[in-house]
Amino acid sequence: MKNSSIATTAPLVPITGSLIMGIVAGYHHPVDELYSLIALAIGVAIALLLYRRPHWQTAVLWLCPALLGLHLSSRQLRIVHTLPQSHDLIIASEPIDKGKTVVMDALTPDGKKVRLRMMKGGQLHIGDGITVSRDIRPINYYPLYFDSHGYSGEVFAGQHEWIGQQVGLSQLSHLQRTQLQLLRLRSQLTAKYRNMGLADDNYAIIAAMTLGDKSALSADIRDTYSITGASHILALSGLHLGIIYWLITLLIPRWRWRMMSQIVTILAIWAFAFLTGLSPSVTRSATMLTVYALLSIGYRDRASVNVLAFTALVMLVVSPLTVFDIGFQMSFLAVLGILLFHPLFYHLLPLPFLQRHLIVRCPWGMLCLSLAAQLGVAPLTAFYFHRFSCYFLLSNFIVIPCAYVILIGALLLLFTSSALMATTLSCIVMLMNRTLGGVASLPLSSIDHLHPTLLQTSLLYVAVGGLYVVLLRTVGRKTSSP
Repeated sequence: MKNSSIATTAPLVPITGSLIMGIVAGYHHPVDELYSLIALAIGVAIALLLYRRPHWQTAVLWLCPALLGLHLSSRQLRIVHTLPQSHDLIIASEPIDKGKTVVMDALTPDGKKVRLRMMKGGQLHIGDGITVSRDIRPINYYPLYFDSHGYSGEVFAGQHEWIGQQVGLSQLSHLQRTQLQLLRLRSQLTAKYRNMGLADDNYAIIAAMTLGDKSALSADIRDTYSITGASHILALSGLHLGIIYWLITLLIPRWRWRMMSQIVTILAIWAFAFLTGLSPSVTRSATMLTVYALLSIGYRDRASVNVLAFTALVMLVVSPLTVFDIGFQMSFLAVLGILLFHPLFYHLLPLPFLQRHLIVRCPWGMLCLSLAAQLGVAPLTAFYFHRFSCYFLLSNFIVIPCAYVILIGALLLLFTSSALMATTLSCIVMLMNRTLGGVASLPLSSIDHLHPTLLQTSLLYVAVGGLYVVLLRTVGRKTSSP
């Protein structure tokens, strides 16, 4: 097996890395947008003039994405930190119970996102308009979270400090209006779940896994899934959208024009992504599936690190501060781990043996997939959540098959409104919860109170990279030998 550099096999990886460094620099040290644009123009001009010196030209070309990231980050930070002056708000998420208050997202008429906190007592739903008497204030806590999620401020409205009122949507973009309509549809679908008899933890898990609504998840359920390393099943990601993609391809007829069927599939995937709230992990999955579908038309390589880097480029150019979102980081690192390590782990067993024994091939593939994804996210999980789940492999053998059954069953429930299907889903979720509860109660189920520094986390990823190089050489030599 020939070893080639990342710059050769995946040229978009260093470009994406350069863009990310520029975004981080622009966030912590924002510059005037005009100056950053001038610097970018000078960089491009110098790169063009260095056509006779390819090495210097390459270095300058890698610098240009950093300058672009610096510009985009500074620009996005200015937009986010521009405080809205409007007192009219459009509810953009269902209220979340916080004890004496409820919290929800809201949009100003010109599309700025704010955090709205209110006293209990009013019934508000997505798309409703209100007018508050208080001014919108800047958010002075958890800046990385609120900046990466696009919040421009927050406002608290007491019982007599707001009134319901029709607020026009004409200033919102077509994208925002479409998203509001689909989020309203999601609320109707979650209400349908409740009307079909799903309740408590069963409802919360099915709503999270199928519609991306995690507002009903209890602290106990979150903790159980975190201890067992199964939290990823509660957040819509590549696994869920991959199942949806597979179902859509089964339902769409094999048309003569392959491109038409792929376009219909892409539209369906993005409709589902908008329906579920368009979180960074869902956006990453939908973007990658779009690229996957388009490349499949030309029968090109579809699952590669270069495609992952292209997806990150698109997302960060559109929304640069997303790089600070934990879901974005976890999603990309999990997929990167799968792309790099899964083929190497899988080939540790001889291919002829795996081809002859289906009963071994399927569990082995799932084990390799879980281990590869865990290598990608374990250091980051310890850094953010201070925990390492020791039985993540066992948990994945439980939740991944359940995810297929629950997603398919939930779709059938929404279309058929079958009481039998609702009861069956409740039993499956209850069995999954009890099994994971048993795993969580095992000795040494998780290692807690981990507090690695940023430097230590980076060194852990260096060690993971070293493991990849070792496996690449040993497994590569093994697979290339006669």
